[in-house]
Amino acid sequence: SPSCSSSRIASILQLYPSYQRNVLRQRVRPPLALLADARAAHRRGPVRPIELHHHVEALTTVLSEASVLLAPLREWSDGAVSAGGDAGAFVPAIHPLCAAAT
Repeated sequence: SPSCSSSRIASILQLYPSYQRNVLRQRVRPPLALLADARAAHRRGPVRPIELHHHVEALTTVLSEASVLLAPLREWSDGAVSAGGDAGAFVPAIHPLCAAAT
């Protein structure tokens, strides 16, 4: 909002990347655990080769969740650009975060 101070914006922007990493790790943990279990079972003995679907599921989940977490950054960036000079401290603060995340 226009009443947000530069320091408030900066504090939010400093916390968001950490939030993104934590949420991404939490959301992708189940398919990565299944993949790790399948690989461990494969190493232990004569079992079926690791099925491709474990890899596909893990990769799809990681990319999907990363896209979901990048969407707010893209919206913020687009909003900052369209707001132009009226966005105050938000415009210069958000662009480095968006560039670092993409």
